[in-house]
Amino acid sequence: MQTTVTPPQRTIRKRIALLFWIALTLSLLILMMGAPAWAASGANEWQQGTVPMPPPDPGGGGGGSDDDDNNIPAATATPAPPAAPTAVITNALVLTMGIPATETGIVAAPRLNMRAGAGVSFAVVGRVVQSQTVTIQFRNAAGDWWYTCCGTDTTTSGWVSALYVRPTSFDAADANSVLPIAGNVPVPATPSALPVAVAAGDGLSGTVNVTRLNLRAEPSTQGAILGKLLQGNEVSVNARNEDGAWWYICCLANTDGADTSGWVSAAFIAPNFDPADVLTLLPVYEQVSVVLPTPTPRPGAAPAVVPTPEATTTLQLSIVQQPEFVLPGGLLTLHYVITNTGDAQATAVELRNELTPMLALVGGEASTGGLLRQNKTEAGRTVFAVTWPTLASGETLTATVALSVAGDVGVGDVIDNIAAVVAQNAPAQTSGVRVGMPPATLPEFK
Repeated sequence: MQTTVTPPQRTIRKRIALLFWIALTLSLLILMMGAPAWAASGANEWQQGTVPMPPPDPGGGGGGSDDDDNNIPAATATPAPPAAPTAVITNALVLTMGIPATETGIVAAPRLNMRAGAGVSFAVVGRVVQSQTVTIQFRNAAGDWWYTCCGTDTTTSGWVSALYVRPTSFDAADANSVLPIAGNVPVPATPSALPVAVAAGDGLSGTVNVTRLNLRAEPSTQGAILGKLLQGNEVSVNARNEDGAWWYICCLANTDGADTSGWVSAAFIAPNFDPADVLTLLPVYEQVSVVLPTPTPRPGAAPAVVPTPEATTTLQLSIVQQPEFVLPGGLLTLHYVITNTGDAQATAVELRNELTPMLALVGGEASTGGLLRQNKTEAGRTVFAVTWPTLASGETLTATVALSVAGDVGVGDVIDNIAAVVAQNAPAQTSGVRVGMPPATLPEFK
C-alpha cells in the first residue's frame, strides 16, 4: 500500500531540513573561528610559566593534522629558571653584569669604601668595616677590584679594592678563575689626578707636611718602613693607636700598581679635621683576628703558592766622635759605621738619631745610595735619619754629620747622644757617645 504525502507535510520536512543545514553551517563557522582564540590563549599561558602548548608537528607523527595540534601532552615539572643576571645602576644606566658568584670574604681594613665603579675616581656608594663578611660576586678584568654585597647595615652592593678583602671560601690565588668578570664594567672617563690613592675613612683625610715621611708597619719608630710619602701627598686617615699619636692611613701608591696602608706619625699630617677631636673621630685600629677557614680546593685549580719569608739578618752600629773634647759653642763630627753581621742582605736600612736641645745639625753626608733628611718632633727636637735601600752581608755603610754645641752649655756638663739602626728584616740596634764639656778648673797633677 503506497503512502501519499500531502503538500503541507512536504513543506514541513523541507523547512526542517533547511533548519538542520543552517544549524550545522553555523556550528562549523563557530568551530573555525574558535581555533585561533584557543591558540592565543595557550600562548599567553606559556608566557606566565604554565605548561606550554606543543608546537605543530613539522611533518612526522600524526601527518600534521589539526587534531594533533590541539592535543595537550601530560604535564611535566617546569625546570628551575637560571640565576638572574645582576644589574647595576650607574649614572642612571642599567648595566647587566652577568651571573654572579656567591663567594665570601672578610674585610681586612678598618673601614673600606664601596664605589660605583672599579677605581678610586668613582663615587662612594657605601662602606664596609673591619671583620665584616661580604659576598664577592664579580671582578674586573685586572682582578684588583671586586664587586661585593653588602654595605654595613644596608643592602647596597659596590666595588671594593681586592687588596683589603681576605677570601674565606676560596684561595686568593684562584680569584681570577673563581670570580666571573663583570660585563660592562664602568670605566672612569679620566685617570685619577691624585698622587696617592684615597680609600676608606668617613671623609677624614690629611696632607703630608714634611719633605719625606715614613710609612711604617707598626705605630712606632721601630716599625718596619713600608715606603715613603712625599710632601703634599693626600691620604685618608682611617684609624689611630690608643693615644692618637699615630694614624693608620691609606695609601702609598707603589710602582707595581698596588696600594699600601700603614702607620704615620700624626705630627707630620695636616688633617682636614680638628686634631683635638681625633680621639672621638677615629676608631682605635684593631688587627683582624678571625680564623679563616681552609678553602676547599677546586678541580683543576693550581696549588696555592706559599711565599717564602724574607731571611733575617743582624746589624751592628758604632759611633766615633771627633774631636774627643769640645767647648761650648764649638763644632764636632759624629762618624757612624753600620755593619751587616748576618748571612742575609738587609733591606730598607735606616739610621736614626734624635738630638738633645744642646746639639744642632749643621750638615752631613752618607755613603753611596744613602739619603740624609731631618724633621722636628712635637717637642721641637731635631731628628735626622739616613736611609739606604740594601746592605749586603758582611758589608758596611757609613754616615758623617757635623753638630754644633749650644753656647750656654755649662762647663763640666755631659751630653748623651743615642742613635739606632734598623732594617726591614733586622731588629734595631743602638749605640751612643757622651760629649763632655771641660771642667771649670783644671786638675792639678803632683
